[in-house]
Amino acid sequence: MHVESYKKLLLLSLIQISEGAPPTLDNTPLLTRNLPKDLSATIRYKLETACPTYQTLYNVFVARIDSQFEELILSREVEFAGDKNLGLLQIIAKAYREPLRLKLIQLSDTYLTLKVADVAEKPENVAAVEGIIFDMITDGLMHAKIDSKQKIISFIESAQDSGDQYVDVVSELEIQNKRIVTLAQEV
Repeated sequence: MHVESYKKLLLLSLIQISEGAPPTLDNTPLLTRNLPKDLSATIRYKLETACPTYQTLYNVFVARIDSQFEELILSREVEFAGDKNLGLLQIIAKAYREPLRLKLIQLSDTYLTLKVADVAEKPENVAAVEGIIFDMITDGLMHAKIDSKQKIISFIESAQDSGDQYVDVVSELEIQNKRIVTLAQEV
């Protein structure tokens, strides 16, 4: 029962961090501050070693290691579901990805092309960022193409906007062609 409570404490601490609580205060981890002060060192050690997956999730979340975070969620989803913590995990995953999603939307308004490595803060995060971009494209939150070989994102306008612009350009070209033909006939 204590271990299950500790797992929930870890997850709730991550939610608290995602809402703006600093992960450390006076070099004391947020998680340690949430444990009772009169808890014996032996029990504290047992709790911390009893759930390594949750401990790793906490450390990866605080360190913002995107690739490990995504891999841990995917590889241990059955364990989280078995512990009945999948709902909390989904809240944490959404909170973890939200700053990057907002950053990508802002960048799509500014740039036409961008290297994925420029978006990822660390080189090991490139694959995770690519996955988030792909999810945003499939969800319709962003219109872009990903060049997997060169690791480049090409932002495009929405299909409707670009279609309307295409029609306008074709119409303008037809008008210009008619003027040229008319001028050629006059000469």
